[in-house]
Amino acid sequence: MATIQNARDVLLQAAATRLETVAGPTNVTTDFANVTGSTRPSNNADVTQTAVNSGVTASSGGITLSSGGAIKGGQTAYDSGNGFFLGYTGSAYKFSVGNSSGNKFTWDGSTLGIVGDISGTSNIDITGNARFKGAYTGAVTNAAVYANESNTAATGVFGTSSATLASHAATGVGVLGVGTGAEAIGVIGFSNGSIGVSGASSSASAAGVRANNSGGGPSLESVTTFKWGAYTYAVPAGSTSTYMRNDGTWSNPVTTSAVNSAFGASESDVCQLVATNSGTATVAGSGFNLICTVSGVQTVGSGNTVVIQTISDARLKQDIEDEALGLAFIQQLRPRTYRMRSNPALRYHGFIYQEVAELMRDDTPDALALHRPGSYGGVDYMSLLAPLVRSVQQLAARVQQLESA
Repeated sequence: MATIQNARDVLLQAAATRLETVAGPTNVTTDFANVTGSTRPSNNADVTQTAVNSGVTASSGGITLSSGGAIKGGQTAYDSGNGFFLGYTGSAYKFSVGNSSGNKFTWDGSTLGIVGDISGTSNIDITGNARFKGAYTGAVTNAAVYANESNTAATGVFGTSSATLASHAATGVGVLGVGTGAEAIGVIGFSNGSIGVSGASSSASAAGVRANNSGGGPSLESVTTFKWGAYTYAVPAGSTSTYMRNDGTWSNPVTTSAVNSAFGASESDVCQLVATNSGTATVAGSGFNLICTVSGVQTVGSGNTVVIQTISDARLKQDIEDEALGLAFIQQLRPRTYRMRSNPALRYHGFIYQEVAELMRDDTPDALALHRPGSYGGVDYMSLLAPLVRSVQQLAARVQQLESA
């Protein structure tokens, strides 16, 4: 102990001894109104640890964390451990809550991150775009987005667009699905009692569902049955002889009655027989044949039109000879008038087949007087032109001979 030199030292020594023997209170209220400085509270606040442990309410100002400051619990640093961290580190204000190696919510100063499932009973309202990079494996399929798993909503996914449709991959698409693999599917719909994928349109020119494949593959594929209106069609078996009927079945168009049934028509509604003046032609196979035996005339078909036209090209003929029938033949012909039994009101001018056939020089089939087995004989009036012209030539030569005499 120092040597006491005066009365002041005696008093100081006594005060020091008292402070060493008396314990101070654990909770001290300080009158900051008498404390000088720029950081004192505006009132006489109790700022002891006991008071802080009992709870602190900040009615204004709040808590500002400067560079290096942090509020944390469980986590020892940002995104480190299991708990939370709120503070300034790595030149940015950061926040993390959860397990750094499991489910967590983080903000690193520029990016907001969520790891784990988001569960809730309210709606998720996103003004911007939503992008899902993960995959959900459920009872139905493996998908990036699985909507309406509880099956409580009438529609699983509903997409709209107000832009003009430019292409399947551009704008104007309510829901767009793109599959990039060989067996990848852009949009898949699954149903256990209703409709998997549905498309609707209220426009007279826009389709409810549009399919496009720029790679040359199928735009629309049905693996099982295909339903059109009230009728369901089975998967085609690959036959080249069957066709799709409008009652939901596949049929073989062998008979006319099958074609009529396919169009839902009666026997008289669809052409099956072609009536003629003598007999009928049956429409079978690819149709019926129209043949013309009139000399110098042929039939030409194009599209759904048949044209009967004259023709006399040497390239189509063989055994070309000078006409043998002439004036003697013409002189034996018996011009007649007659009426057809099918139309007795009309009088015709012509020849009788049997009379002309008797004048032919041999039994060689001749178009001038042609008889078809099982049918009626006919006279080809076009074929009479050659004998008539030869007769005129013979008469002209006779006149010239007489005039010369």
